[in-house]
Amino acid sequence: MKQSASGRPIGKAGRFCMLSKASIYMLWIYGVAIFAPPRACAADLLGTSEGAPLNTPSEVVSALLLANSFYFSIVGVMAVILLGAGSYLLYVRRQGSARLQRSTELIHSIEGVVWEADPQTFQFSFVSQYAERMLGFPVQRWLSEPDFWRNRLHPDDREATVALCVRAVAEQHDHQLEYRLLTADGRAVWVRDLVSVVVAAERVVRLRGVMINITEWKQAEEALRISEERYRELFVNANDVVYTHDLTGKFTSFNRKGEELTGYSSEELLALNVSQLIAPEYVETARQMTMRKLAGEETASTYEIEVMTKEGRRNLLEVNSRLIYQDGKPVAVQGVARDITTRKQVEDALSQSEKNLRIIVENMPVMMNAFDMEGKIIVWNRRAAAVSGYDAEEIVGNPKAMDILYPDAEFRQHLNEEIAERGYDYSSVEREMKCKDGSVKIIAWYNISKRFPIPGWNGWAVGVDITEAKQTELALKSSEARFRDLYDEAPIGYHELDMEGRIIRVNRAETTMLGYTAEEMLGRYAWEFILDPEVSRRAVLAKLAGTMPVRTIERIFRRKDGTTVHVMLEDRLIRDAQGQIIGSRATLQDISELKRTEAELHKAKEAAESANHAKSSFLASMSHEIRTPMNGIIGMTGLLLDTELTDDQRDFAESVQFSGESLLTIINDILDFSKIEAGKLDIEPIPFNLRYTVEEVADLLSSKAEFALSACGS
Repeated sequence: MKQSASGRPIGKAGRFCMLSKASIYMLWIYGVAIFAPPRACAADLLGTSEGAPLNTPSEVVSALLLANSFYFSIVGVMAVILLGAGSYLLYVRRQGSARLQRSTELIHSIEGVVWEADPQTFQFSFVSQYAERMLGFPVQRWLSEPDFWRNRLHPDDREATVALCVRAVAEQHDHQLEYRLLTADGRAVWVRDLVSVVVAAERVVRLRGVMINITEWKQAEEALRISEERYRELFVNANDVVYTHDLTGKFTSFNRKGEELTGYSSEELLALNVSQLIAPEYVETARQMTMRKLAGEETASTYEIEVMTKEGRRNLLEVNSRLIYQDGKPVAVQGVARDITTRKQVEDALSQSEKNLRIIVENMPVMMNAFDMEGKIIVWNRRAAAVSGYDAEEIVGNPKAMDILYPDAEFRQHLNEEIAERGYDYSSVEREMKCKDGSVKIIAWYNISKRFPIPGWNGWAVGVDITEAKQTELALKSSEARFRDLYDEAPIGYHELDMEGRIIRVNRAETTMLGYTAEEMLGRYAWEFILDPEVSRRAVLAKLAGTMPVRTIERIFRRKDGTTVHVMLEDRLIRDAQGQIIGSRATLQDISELKRTEAELHKAKEAAESANHAKSSFLASMSHEIRTPMNGIIGMTGLLLDTELTDDQRDFAESVQFSGESLLTIINDILDFSKIEAGKLDIEPIPFNLRYTVEEVADLLSSKAEFALSACGS
């Protein structure tokens, strides 16, 4: 047996009571729906117009939840009666659960949040399932969080909404309000909250209500407001005159353009009648147009009238008007008028100049032709005859003229289909024309029919013989193609940079050198491919800014595979016609092999310098070694000369002494050469006797000379 919260058993009667309590809320709703006068409920509770019936369950529930306390008392009595009968049937027939389920489904099927809350804290004690669909929060969260409603109020609405609810509870009166709630994904939802304040024993015991999602209605309201503002702006600022007047002709509205055109202020215009503004000779025309519209006759959509400005000037207007209906009856006229005074003046001038047109056409320096409605050529000027070789008599009015000028049947068929499809509606076209001498010339035709329509001419155009220009163009394209080939096939790399330092053009030699494709390099900064990008970035931007002179420099580039390449880079600035820098171009030459050769030469130079240094060290050492015994020879020879010697002996001893001194001089010279190579030679200026020096050299070499002569003589 089931037990209550206190632990006592619950018998059949207890279960009966529990079932009854569970059913009371829905039986209460049914009682109101059956016995309450629908017209009064709707009018009193929902604020609808008198006599508006409540036909849907949601309207009944809304009316119930917004009933005043007196009405709820009546409903309570009815509910008690129904409760007894319903409980008896439920107990006897055990069908209460099905009815309860249907009642619950009724509440949860309402497209609005049916709720009940504490009047002091505003914490929900019940919400229908639509709550979760409306805001995206589970129902349990609505019920468990004390400040759920306050926290979900839009920050801009929170203070005013809470204050209004607090005041309504304090004054114990039902109320309705509109505000925004924030959904789980952060969107704002507009709701209209219909709140019933439940009072018992002169105090508020609970709040009940229905939240209706009115977001779409609010959006529609905002869209309507914007539309009205746009219409008002279009009306006020329209380039044409927009006006309305009643059926007596009294103006009821005029936009700004109307004020500007007539010179009257808005107040002055609204005080005028149509007949006071229109030129006298056009008043009857305007009146007849209105009368015919009122009679339901077919009338032209537009007509022309003249109006008088405040200064007395006449303006010609093109008017398009219609009737305004109210309850199926015409009550006013709305019109749009455009000032065509200038256009008419231009048309008159064109008409006046038509007489001189043919003279001008005939003597124009360009070709000219014109077609009638049947497609025949009706104008063929002198220049056209000179270029084609066909006189006007051979072309004008000749049905075979197109066959003569365009003998290619397939092309002519295509041309006829094009004309049939769009007429002569083209701006410019190039066509090959067969001349009388058999040559083919390219003519650029420019259609000016739309700009200068001429009565009787279906289309007309001027033409220019561009045969030579086309040939020049082809030659230029061929030259550009050759240049492009030279550019791509050049043996050195080439690229161009924009003002930000991005590569906008690169040739095949550079992409091959670095291992990238052109697509991989275009759009990237030039310094991204250099080993030291920061140094290169500063230099490139400084050159583009004009603060650093361009010069030939060496850079180490990084290939796509990670290897490096030494490049000789030469920059040139690109300038526009005004001399402003708009970019730069650079050539790149791979000097990796040159760098390797330089390295090898450097090594060879170092080896040679090392060998030379060894040689110098050897000579210096040997010179010092020879110098010591040589000083001994010179010293002993000097002592020998101090003794008594024969003349021959003295002569020989002096020769030995001189030769020793000469050899010592040579040794000193060798040491001097070593000093020269080491960069340490000190030159000392001293006086000398040239004759004595020459004789010494002669004495030194005389013995060898005599020996050589004697050898030759023998």
